[in-house]
Amino acid sequence: MINNFKNFIKKLGIMGGTFDPIHLGHLFAADTAYHNLQLDEVLFVPSGNPPHKSGHVVVDAELRLEMVYLATKDVPYFTVSDIEVKKEGKSYTVDTLRAIKKMPKYVASQLFFITGLDAACGIATWREPEQILSMCNFVSITRAHTSLKKFNSLPKKLREKVILLKEPELEISSTDIKYRIQNHKSVRFMFPTEVFDFIVSHRLYDWKG
Repeated sequence: MINNFKNFIKKLGIMGGTFDPIHLGHLFAADTAYHNLQLDEVLFVPSGNPPHKSGHVVVDAELRLEMVYLATKDVPYFTVSDIEVKKEGKSYTVDTLRAIKKMPKYVASQLFFITGLDAACGIATWREPEQILSMCNFVSITRAHTSLKKFNSLPKKLREKVILLKEPELEISSTDIKYRIQNHKSVRFMFPTEVFDFIVSHRLYDWKG
């Protein structure tokens, strides 16, 4: 029997999100977590049908997935999963974590879910928050001078599951990117060149050129 233990991932970072579109802020957060926590891999998981985006126009999941592939393809410790894109119905974090934990490569992995501090503070509104907390730690990038009043007001059991990395943040958001495109402002250096070219060629976000 072939020994595949060398393929097991001990510490896995998970970067979930709509990625509509993926940008340098996402990549910086993933890379920062990778180096600070000495992760073995960061797995990007684009959402398929995100429940928190109900009522919002979201680019087709396959196109968002392709942009994530383009943005991460040259980084050896970045990988991409289409698990949520292929899933029927709403994409919930708790279901995704369970599915990842069943994958042979990750079955024994320690999971680190990389997300913004505001999202981590809102965990109580997610589906099955207790189960999520039992399966992973949260990793949030925050500036050293950022007020942590909201974080410190959280229950101790949640604070203990959040790892704060005090690093500079890239003030880039997908919302701002879409606004800039629709208002004919430059976005060229807000994501990798391949993603910019993809948006232009597919005329995403009402791209007019």
